[in-house]
Parts: sequence; structure tokens; C-alpha cells
Amino acid sequence: MHTSDRAARQANLLGALAVAVADRLRETGDDGRGPTATAALNHLRLRPGQNIDFLARLLHISHPAAVRLVSRLEADGLVERRPDDHDARSRALVLTPAGERAALAASRQRLALLEQVLSPLPAAQRRQLEPVLENLLGALTADRWDARHICRLCDIPTCEKPACPVDQAIPEPGLAVLVADRGP
Repeated sequence: MHTSDRAARQANLLGALAVAVADRLRETGDDGRGPTATAALNHLRLRPGQNIDFLARLLHISHPAAVRLVSRLEADGLVERRPDDHDARSRALVLTPAGERAALAASRQRLALLEQVLSPLPAAQRRQLEPVLENLLGALTADRWDARHICRLCDIPTCEKPACPVDQAIPEPGLAVLVADRGP
């Protein structure tokens, strides 16, 4: 398939923007913990009580890596392991008050940075950009786990008005909203 010069330029510009935004996100908002730990804190802020297996799958890391991550967060006083009401062999992960503060601060810093990235656009261009972003995100969503992974750093309640495009793109009928869905 032949790619036009314009299509190649558009793809290249999107790639450069993605790298620039990812670089800036890595530089802010995680207090040196890194994006995976920040995503874990964000997820547990929005969906407390998940176990290590769930977290490993969400973050696309191995079970041993998830155990090490949770142990680090626990040692830092950000996460607690509690008995799991659904599985006696597992532990539910819950943020401590310090973990809640860290997760909320990281989420606020992320949104502020992304607002800064969008700030050069006038309101009309921002309105035009929104459905484009929704279409692109929806096209990247293959299943529920893709949706969870894509949104691992999102402030999910922000996107629920009117509806999260990633959640809407999940090809499973009758799914509850991503935030409300607590099961694997």
C-alpha cells in the first residue's frame, strides 16, 4: 500500500507529538516512582481492592514484577495489603491516606500538563480535536483489558461526560462503565 506524502507527514507529526507528550509525562507527576507505579496508584485510587494478579494484567507486567512493585509501594507507605473478601488466597490492595494523596497529586499534575499541551489551540480547534481523539482511542481498543491499560493513567470520571470513548469501544455488549466494573 502506498502512503501519500501528506499521510506520511500526518503520521510522523502524530508520532512526534506522542513522544513529546510521553516525555513530558515521564518528567512530571510521579515523584520519581515511574509511570508503572503511578499507574498502579491511580488504578487503586479509582478501583480499590484489586489484587496483584489484576494489577499485573492491567499494567502489562509479570506477576513477580507486580509483587515487587506492590512491595515497594507498601514499603513507601502508599499501599496496604488486606484480606480479600472474594478470595482467601489473595490480598486486596488498598491505598493508604498517603497513597491517596500521591495518586491524586499525580493525576492533577498529569491533567495540568495535558491542558498545557492543548493550550495553544483556540476553543474551536479543541472542539474539532475531541471527536478525532475519540475515534483514534476507540480504534485502539480491542477488548476490556486494552481499555483498562489505555486508561491506566486517566482520571476516569473526567471522561464519563458524556461517555468514555475507550469504554464505549469495548466490543462486549452490556458492559458496565469501566470504573464500576470491579471484576477481571
